[in-house]
Amino acid sequence: MRSVRWSVAALAAVVLVGTAWTGTSGAAPGVGSEGDGTQAGATASAVPGAAFSVDQIPGSGYGPGDRVVALTFDDGPDRTYTPQILSVLRRYGAPATFFEVGYEVAARPELTAALAAAGMSVANHTSHHVDLTRIAPSAWASEVDVTTQLISHADGQVVRCLRPPYEAFNGSVVSLAAARGLTTVLWTADSEDYKRPGVGAILAHSLLNLRNGAIIGLHDGGGDRSQTVAALPLLIETLRARGYRLVPICGAPPAPTGITNQVYGFGSAPAVGGPLPSRAPLVGGAATPSGAGYWTVAADGGVFNFGDAGFLGSEGGRVLSAPVVGMAATPSGRGYWMVARDGGVFNFGDAAFLGSRGGANPADTFVAVLPAGGSGAGYWLVAQRATAG
Repeated sequence: MRSVRWSVAALAAVVLVGTAWTGTSGAAPGVGSEGDGTQAGATASAVPGAAFSVDQIPGSGYGPGDRVVALTFDDGPDRTYTPQILSVLRRYGAPATFFEVGYEVAARPELTAALAAAGMSVANHTSHHVDLTRIAPSAWASEVDVTTQLISHADGQVVRCLRPPYEAFNGSVVSLAAARGLTTVLWTADSEDYKRPGVGAILAHSLLNLRNGAIIGLHDGGGDRSQTVAALPLLIETLRARGYRLVPICGAPPAPTGITNQVYGFGSAPAVGGPLPSRAPLVGGAATPSGAGYWTVAADGGVFNFGDAGFLGSEGGRVLSAPVVGMAATPSGRGYWMVARDGGVFNFGDAAFLGSRGGANPADTFVAVLPAGGSGAGYWLVAQRATAG
């Protein structure tokens, strides 16, 4: 395969030329609206290499027996609906995969970067939402290769998957994608949200053919996606109520099922805790005033206490808008605060709630909470923000 490399400005110029796809008129002549099921005569069995379930995607880390489901969104990033969908996903701690259109990435690379920063996977949906069965192989340079480079430049991720618009694919499409290191990914259930049929219908269509490894097709761009935004919380809650775990695909690593943690003491620090299993990684801790005990906190808000540290409450088992990143104890040792990555603050025991930055600025990523002085009457929240250059 010939390597195609252009400057970011040149890439943007290529994909911004042409008519923007609206999700209703169709970008490829003779092809219906997104999700019409047109497969150019192909079927799953007739085209080896096309993935219709999570376990069929190379490197997914999941097998046919794993009770997992992947949420996928096409046609973004959209300036209105992508941030709203990302907000819902973050609130529920739900990963997803976004198949993006090149000209949208060129116009809004910061949204692609925000998706990756939130732990989402981003993949290729061509530059101009074209029917790949109707373009010459030479056109893949501007429709597929350019989009891959735009996404990688925006989010730093390796692009591993391609979703053909209109579900239009054949053996040639799968082969040309594979030559670029891309797996052709379709879906198990089409939500039909592009038809704007109402929240109830979107939910019902999404749950059709629900099974282990199901891939649900939704949209964050290409038109009015307000019904998708409204349906998403119900869909996430229903899938989890049925015992399914939501997972990302196409490059994002599978979520760990269990972690063993260990705290090591040095000097006068006593050994007060042994190996600690947890569902989420430990992200912080705080010692008691006596130095004879401590708390540790996991990313899901679970709190573990050792020695003379009393258990005063946790957020473990609750749905958080963002993972917890740190904790601090009050001077008395009878309370503690936790801070989430979005600046949200949780208080327990005699730790007073004194304010937060929860969701105030999406550009801020919080990393720690620090108690102010010995009175316990204040705290600092420590944030970091990416800067250009």
